[in-house]
Amino acid sequence: MSVPKRQITEPELRPNARLWGTTLIGVLTVICAFPAGMVLAIINWQQMGLLAKARRYLYGTVAATYLFVLILLLVPAGFGQIVYFAVNIGCFFLLRRELERDADAYAYAGYEALPANPFLGVAIAVGLLLLLILLFAATAVLLVTFGLVPGG
Repeated sequence: MSVPKRQITEPELRPNARLWGTTLIGVLTVICAFPAGMVLAIINWQQMGLLAKARRYLYGTVAATYLFVLILLLVPAGFGQIVYFAVNIGCFFLLRRELERDADAYAYAGYEALPANPFLGVAIAVGLLLLLILLFAATAVLLVTFGLVPGG
């Protein structure tokens, strides 16, 4: 009797991944908004070989980012600032917990986490902040065009 071939649902962890630290990701999450921190975390998970987790968070980030932009455009300005701050701080704590746990599991599995280039991380975060501003402006124009919010 032959033994069936092992099915792998999650790829094996990759040795010697280059990862950004939780401090850098947390600071960029607060300064450049949560999509920047999420993308850096997603890249970390890809580097570790956690592709299913990276994909799941990528889809969630895209949906949450657009919802975030809509909420900021549709709620009063003072409340929008509170929402902006609360979401970014909440994401900071979520990412810190998830990344520390995954990095510990990665190290426990016997793999080495090497530091990634922090300047590249900052450049990615700033680029994503610019994309978020562009998305915000385009959505605002669409909402005004369709008369969903008063223009001005």
